[in-house]
Amino acid sequence: IKYIKYIFVNKLREKLMASSNRLKVILYAGFKDNAVFYSNVSPPLGLFRLKHYLEKRNIDCEVFDLMLTEDDFKDTLQKMSDGHYDVIGWSVDSEKMSRYFTGLKDMRSRIESSGKKSMIVVGGQGGAHSYRDFIQIGKADAVLLGFAEKNFYDLCVSFSKNRNKHVSFYAKNIDGVAYPANLECTEVIKNPSKPLTEEEFVDLNYHAIKDLFIPYQDYWDYTQKEGATSLNLKKEDEEGELANIIAESDPHFDIPVNKDTQKFFVETIRLYTSSHCPWKCGFCSAHSFLRMSNATMEKEEKIPKKPENRELPMNALTTCGSQPHPVYRISPEQIYDLVVRHCDKYNAKVIL
Repeated sequence: IKYIKYIFVNKLREKLMASSNRLKVILYAGFKDNAVFYSNVSPPLGLFRLKHYLEKRNIDCEVFDLMLTEDDFKDTLQKMSDGHYDVIGWSVDSEKMSRYFTGLKDMRSRIESSGKKSMIVVGGQGGAHSYRDFIQIGKADAVLLGFAEKNFYDLCVSFSKNRNKHVSFYAKNIDGVAYPANLECTEVIKNPSKPLTEEEFVDLNYHAIKDLFIPYQDYWDYTQKEGATSLNLKKEDEEGELANIIAESDPHFDIPVNKDTQKFFVETIRLYTSSHCPWKCGFCSAHSFLRMSNATMEKEEKIPKKPENRELPMNALTTCGSQPHPVYRISPEQIYDLVVRHCDKYNAKVIL
C-alpha cells in the first residue's frame, strides 16, 4: 500500500509540474458592439477553435469575451500585471481601432512592469487588413493572418523556446504572421499564410471539432437578458384567429395555419461548412480576408493598370486579386453528423 501511495504521489507531482510549466494563453474577443434595441452577442467561434487546438497540444488557454462582460476585463489585467500569462491574443476589428490601440499599449505597459517576457498578438479580419497599424501604433508583437490554428500554435512554441529574442527571430520561419523587423517597428515583415489544402480544411472544420465545446448557454442567457423577446413577432391571439380565417377563405394565403412563423429563436448555433465565399460583394470584407492573408506585401501594394482595348477584370479590382484556391466544402454527410452532434450537445433550435 505504501508503494502504491508513493507511485501515486509521484505521478501527481509530475502532472502538477508539467501543468505549471505549460504556456498560459488568454484570448480576448472584441469590444461590445451596440445595436439599437439590444446587443446581439454570439460566441467567437474562431477563438474557441484556437483554444481547442492549443489545449489538445498541451497549452493552457482561456477565452475571455468582452462582449459578455460589458467591456470589463475583470481580474485579467491584474493577472497580466502579475505575469500570469505567457501569450495575450486579441481578436480586433477596424471600427474601434483607437480603443484597441489604447488597450494594447496598456497591456504592453503591464507586461513590461511585470518583468516577465510575454507576447502580444492580434488577429481577425481587422488585424489582417490593418496589420501595419496594429504593429506600429498598437505595438503588438505579431498579427496572425488567415486560418490561424497551426500558425498560432507554431508561433507560441517558437516563442517559448526563444523568450529573450526579438519577435523577428522566432517568427521568421512561420507562415501567416506579420511582425516588426526591429525594436522601433519602423519596418514590418509579412509572411503570407499558405492556402489550406482541401484535406486540411476538412480536418479543421470536421474531424478536429467533433469534440469542440463552446459555452453557447452563456451566450443564450445573455441574449435573453438583453431583451431578445422584443424580436419575437408572434401575432397576438386575436390577430392569429384573423389569420386563420383569412387562410381558410383564401387559397393563395401562404402562412401555415396555427404555425408560429415569426418567432425569434435565441438557441442558435453556427457551422462553417465552406472555406470562403466566392462572391465579391462590395459591402462585405470577408471575401478579401483570405486574399489579404495569402498575398505578399508586393502583391497587396500592386495597383492594377487598365489594359488597352479591354476592360479591367473584376478580380483585379478586389483586394490582392483573385482567390488563390477554389471553395472547399465539407460533405453533406459530415454536415449532417455535425448537426446531430450539436443538437445532442447543446439542444439547439436553429442552425446556420
